[in-house]
Amino acid sequence: ATIDDSTCYLNGCSSIWADNYNENVTIDDGTCYRIGCMSEWADNYDSLATVDNGLCYLNGCMSDWADNYDALATIDDESCFREGCDIFGYDVTIENPFENEDKIRLYNYGEKINENYN
Repeated sequence: ATIDDSTCYLNGCSSIWADNYNENVTIDDGTCYRIGCMSEWADNYDSLATVDNGLCYLNGCMSDWADNYDALATIDDESCFREGCDIFGYDVTIENPFENEDKIRLYNYGEKINENYN
C-alpha cells in the first residue's frame, strides 16, 4: 500500500513487563508472558512472572540441628548456629559443628571463647 488507510493492525503483547512485549502491537491478544520464579518464599521471586522457570532459590541454613534451620532453603549460606548453656553457665553458640568437622568455635554472647581443632 502507498496510502495508510488506518486498517493496519498487529496482534501480540503490549505489556512492557512481559518477555514477549512488542511496542508495535495495536491489539493486545492476551499472549503476554514472563518467565521467572513464581514462589513467594524465594529470594529471586518475581511477582510479575506468569511461567515458572523452576530456578527458585533461597539462601539459608540447611542443617536441621541448627536453631535457624530453614526448611525452604535451597542454598546453604553457612549461617547455621545452635545456642545453649554449658556446665559453667555460659550462653554458648556452637558454629557449624557438623559441617566443619575439623574445627569448632564456641562463642559467649558473640565473643569467641574457644576454638578447638581435631
